[in-house]
Amino acid sequence: MARQKPNKFLPFDRYHVAPIGGIDPESLKNAAKLARTKYRDDERKLPHSLVLNHIAKSLGFRAGWGGYVPDYRDRLEVFMREHGLVSRSDVLSPVAPVGDATVRLTYRQIADRLFSSGHPMPKRIFVGAGVDVFDLLEAAPAQGLKVGFMTSGKSLAFADVNPARIDRTVPPASYSIHSPEAELCVSEATFLFGNLIGDQLCDAGSGGRIVAQAYNIDDASREGLRASGRLLRRILEACPSGWVEVIPYNDRLAFLKGPGGGYEFVFKGMRDAAFRRNVHAPFLRDKDVSKSEDANDFELHLYFNYRGWLESDRHEAETAFYANGGSLATYPGADEILKSRLACNGRYDPPPKKASSRPRYTLAERARHRLFFSELVTVGQLNRFLYHNPDYVAHRRRVLGDEPLETVNDEPPHLPAATTWYDAKAYARWIKRTQRLPVRLPTEEEYLILAADLIPDQISGEELREAFGKRLCVFFDAQGNRFDGHPPYMSRPGFARLQCRYDRDRIEWAEAATGLKTIRSAWFGEWLFPVGAAINGLFMCSQYNVHLAAETRISAERGRFPASSTGKYSSMKIGFRLVYEAAIGNSTSSGVSGRSGDPGR
Repeated sequence: MARQKPNKFLPFDRYHVAPIGGIDPESLKNAAKLARTKYRDDERKLPHSLVLNHIAKSLGFRAGWGGYVPDYRDRLEVFMREHGLVSRSDVLSPVAPVGDATVRLTYRQIADRLFSSGHPMPKRIFVGAGVDVFDLLEAAPAQGLKVGFMTSGKSLAFADVNPARIDRTVPPASYSIHSPEAELCVSEATFLFGNLIGDQLCDAGSGGRIVAQAYNIDDASREGLRASGRLLRRILEACPSGWVEVIPYNDRLAFLKGPGGGYEFVFKGMRDAAFRRNVHAPFLRDKDVSKSEDANDFELHLYFNYRGWLESDRHEAETAFYANGGSLATYPGADEILKSRLACNGRYDPPPKKASSRPRYTLAERARHRLFFSELVTVGQLNRFLYHNPDYVAHRRRVLGDEPLETVNDEPPHLPAATTWYDAKAYARWIKRTQRLPVRLPTEEEYLILAADLIPDQISGEELREAFGKRLCVFFDAQGNRFDGHPPYMSRPGFARLQCRYDRDRIEWAEAATGLKTIRSAWFGEWLFPVGAAINGLFMCSQYNVHLAAETRISAERGRFPASSTGKYSSMKIGFRLVYEAAIGNSTSSGVSGRSGDPGR
């Protein structure tokens, strides 16, 4: 049975996607049909002619569908025969994968480099198909290079390198290639040089830029990497396999020709996969996720509205993050860095998320932030949400059967609820839909501003030990027997049936100057945005890494808690609160007004 060729995906400007399975008329007609049905994500019903014209123009046929049909018949088929484009095949996949792959490129990377980079179009690109690390090691001696074993510590001079016998049963990371100017661990090439931002994989010429995707390094290390990249390029130049020929047809469509006449096509603005509207599936359903929320909006923007060279923009965003004082401890994630970069450059406008004052929300104005925030969502509020959304409850039980909400919320209705991150997200969506209020989970930056005077200056080991000694949660079995500390190991279903309740004598509240109140305990955290970020209510660090608070403060955005957990498995409870941005016109002389209450009433 013939393997079905993968689709290339063409986005429209309003959430439609055309899955293009070929460039012949029948394939494009089928793509147009699917774009109007299966892949439709908004309420518009697009005319068939409009979709066909959009597809044809996106492939570089300026006269639209009416120009494409005769062009395909009279020119494109002839063009393909003349260039030996015999049959469509996946020219990026290894023919016979042995050992480690040398390069892992995607068609979208290649399309962006060809059509969105502004650089001259290369004649060839090294994609590594059919070539593994050992092929490069074996090719090196013929270029006057030496292959040796990796050594720890100081690099060896070229004359001091003892040539090694290449053994394919030895891990390829054990070898290094040496020239008088540089050395290279070839197995690292995929991670450092396997990009099209530089020219190390293009053309096989001796010039061009060398770009390593390594960040937060000094100038000497950067220059050393460039020398290693030039060495890699020298090896690739002598490699007869692993290259594809780039054959442009017009300014938006090109072919990639592999061995034996196999080819693939790429076009400007293409995507490698269909848009995944709900990034939180299966934990949340589509109706539990709002397209206008920050994370979803940015995903939509990148897929449907972004025009640019994504690989290069990500690289520049990473470089700028560390150049501006960022560190691994404060790293918020690749998408957050890219979003900030595009927003600063005026290439992304976050959706408006502001509203006027509402009862039971507190306004805080701090450090250019004007936020309304609720108190911690209570057990009573959570129960109302669950009562009004039985379909969510049923879905949740199918997906998260091992984390029932009932066993962590058998509490008085005024105490903070314990939920998974997904429950908090679904609750916020319900409030947003029913109250027409742009509520969401706070970011870590916002939370730390709201709780600024609760952040400890430093934390001693003794303070940390004392805090962990004051357990907040108590476990009970079905007969009401209380456990002394965390229960012993048992089956997941058995543990799921245990009740986890607050030790009410251990609940200690603290209130910040803004009016934000939280439970001060090493065993209590609050969910934040993005997914899995949870901040500790006592030490204001990652709830997942709170045990390291005396050594270093790890960001909640970096040290993520399992998003499908309520904290129960760690004897913790994780609650949440809602925030939204204040619209212009909400102001107070004190910076705080309108005490919060029940956002779910």
